[in-house]
Amino acid sequence: MIGRCIIIKNYSIFEVVEIINDLNPNLIEENTVRNTKHIVDSINKRFNDINLIYELLFSNEENVGILKSNYNTFKIFYKHPIKKSKDVCIVISINDNKDIKLITSYLSPIEKRVRTYER
Repeated sequence: MIGRCIIIKNYSIFEVVEIINDLNPNLIEENTVRNTKHIVDSINKRFNDINLIYELLFSNEENVGILKSNYNTFKIFYKHPIKKSKDVCIVISINDNKDIKLITSYLSPIEKRVRTYER
């Protein structure tokens, strides 16, 4: 018996940007964004508002950075709309059907992204 080979898509950062840009905020029920228990818990502890995460993902707000942290797992950074010294990091994973799973989110100091160098 010959085994089957399963090919799993390995997304690039550029493809993730396209997938996120294709999300339609007017068709939330048709979007393929799923929550995990962890993100619900982390948002309740850190932000108290899951709408902030959705607003950042579904708006035309440009992200300030994306890192590929693991196979099809990405960290997306957005400027915090109120706390100017913080970024909001949203960790997602994407499957072959371009379904997005929200893994976790947290605040990150902008110093991790923006560095000032002494000369």
